[in-house]
Amino acid sequence: MLVKNISPTEVKDTDDAKCLAQMVSNFMPIIIEAFLYDAISQKNLIRIFEEKLIKLQKNPTGNEFRLFLIALILVDLDVKNNMHYLTETLPLIKKKVLRYAVINKMLLIIMRNSDNQTLISPAKEIVKELQNEFKYLKHLDQRVEKEMVLKNLRDMTTKQKNEKDYI
Repeated sequence: MLVKNISPTEVKDTDDAKCLAQMVSNFMPIIIEAFLYDAISQKNLIRIFEEKLIKLQKNPTGNEFRLFLIALILVDLDVKNNMHYLTETLPLIKKKVLRYAVINKMLLIIMRNSDNQTLISPAKEIVKELQNEFKYLKHLDQRVEKEMVLKNLRDMTTKQKNEKDYI
């Protein structure tokens, strides 16, 4: 049995810290098993999507939507290591609606990771490349830069305010 049942009398006889430590140690094998299973599953999932993307890139005609979805799924699974799949697939995607969706996804990545320059650099390059295809998105990269500065200022202000609360 992985998890030992703790009777109410045992809880009363021991202090709370010991009880908590015992409960955590009882659940640790289950937690580790779940994390390992998730990690192995993600690696297999990435491998499957990579193979499918490479196969579709060889014959992109009629597969634009599939290429788009698989590239974005790979980016979602690991932004740092899989962004290159999107940059490789982008020239094969011709439909405007999909290219516009890529811009939105890159903006989301930029805003979520505004403190990590290595993650947002490829996203910014994609936005620069695609913004000229849409007349109302001209100079989008400059507007994004301004918004990032404002977001960072808000984050710093919030952090300083929170630090003052604990002093």
